[in-house]
Amino acid sequence: TMVSASDVSNELAEYGRQMDPRDVSTALSGLVAQDIVREIRDHTAHYNFRLDLVRRWSEKHKPLSAVMEEVTR
Repeated sequence: TMVSASDVSNELAEYGRQMDPRDVSTALSGLVAQDIVREIRDHTAHYNFRLDLVRRWSEKHKPLSAVMEEVTR
């Protein structure tokens, strides 16, 4: 599944977490640099996990609050 920074920001808002889409973009760029997600550009940047295994592990072992704390450091 590909998502944009706005998609991530909206999803976080549904969980009561506010994060500006520009900050989300910065966090996603960091994940791209670490080869965790990849960036696909068309009219806007979209992202997806490089390996489905990473996505599955993240869903099972990494609560959203922990991810939020890491990306906002």
